[in-house]
Amino acid sequence: MIASLLAIFYQDQKERMVDWWFFLIGAIGLAILHIQKIGFLQFGIHISMNSLCVLLCLLVVASYTKMKIPTYKFTEAFALGDILFFCMILVSFGTMNFMILLSFGMILSLILHSVLKKMKGYKIFGAVPYDILQREYREKNIISEEHTAPMAGYLAIFFAGVLLIHWLGFYDHLYLM
Repeated sequence: MIASLLAIFYQDQKERMVDWWFFLIGAIGLAILHIQKIGFLQFGIHISMNSLCVLLCLLVVASYTKMKIPTYKFTEAFALGDILFFCMILVSFGTMNFMILLSFGMILSLILHSVLKKMKGYKIFGAVPYDILQREYREKNIISEEHTAPMAGYLAIFFAGVLLIHWLGFYDHLYLM
């Protein structure tokens, strides 16, 4: 589980693209952990409520971006990896903990990206030569690394830390609320 989250962070930070199967592995692992703790019925209720929270979050960001950017494209606000990450973590925790952790994770992602961006060479793992198709897509759509943040990667580190804290016994009620 932690390895999958760390792989998401590494790929998102290094390449700004993450293989989709890391999200699938993470979602299956998180769902199994969640079901083992609370059972199928509560799991279904938590997933439905968490899905509503994610949809609300995406709608708020889409509305805000539509107001700020007249020629709005949803892909300018969120990358596919960010949406897949949201889908992965919505199966992970109880609704109250999910909302609290998602809020803190987003705030910490913003702070971390701001701090790293101000530092020289804020790419943690260095630049990777992109293939021609990816470079053409980025140039054509004016999506550059200076204007985007690897949000799925930052959130993956945050949630890996949350799981470690839970597994080390510092917080036992991760799935109950």
